[in-house]
Amino acid sequence: MTVKNKMHVLLLKGGHGSEREVSLKSAQACANALRNANIEVTEFDIASMDISDLINIKADVCFNALHGHSGENGTIQGLLNLLKLPYTHSGVEASAIAMNKIYCKRIITSATQNTNDPIKFPKTLEITTDGQLKDQNYKGPYVIKPLRGGSSVGVKIIKNYELLPEISRTGPGLQGPQPHPGSRSRTGRFWSRHR
Repeated sequence: MTVKNKMHVLLLKGGHGSEREVSLKSAQACANALRNANIEVTEFDIASMDISDLINIKADVCFNALHGHSGENGTIQGLLNLLKLPYTHSGVEASAIAMNKIYCKRIITSATQNTNDPIKFPKTLEITTDGQLKDQNYKGPYVIKPLRGGSSVGVKIIKNYELLPEISRTGPGLQGPQPHPGSRSRTGRFWSRHR
């Protein structure tokens, strides 16, 4: 009788971005749960290890605990596809689209516009490169979030329009949906459904 080897999971974590600490915490919880389930785990921090070493790791599957840019935008998914290593989470295309909040909102709005239950998002306020709102008539509260960020890192809630110059220093690539009256407005997510 042969005994089947236990599953081996490659756990990607860390990275170089602003969400590194979030990723490390997520990965630690995942590693603990997997080991408690008697699963072999190889932890791999892409910031402190040579990414080419992934070729030599013989895992059954990769659990992607990377957060933010390289972990959620299709980049690491593309590499894993080339390595022919199955992985958790969405594929290259879905990850790339979902990570860019503007593209994602456009695709969802377009795909659902002729249905019985279309999904509409709050208006996105645009900020010019010098930190000014393009819609000068809007003076209400809003949320600023990095266009391609994952978690809540970099999120700013602006209650007073006059604080805009302060947040302009966070750089380009920001979005700020206008809160929609009577809804739960969550920046860049799908929880705002209006009929």
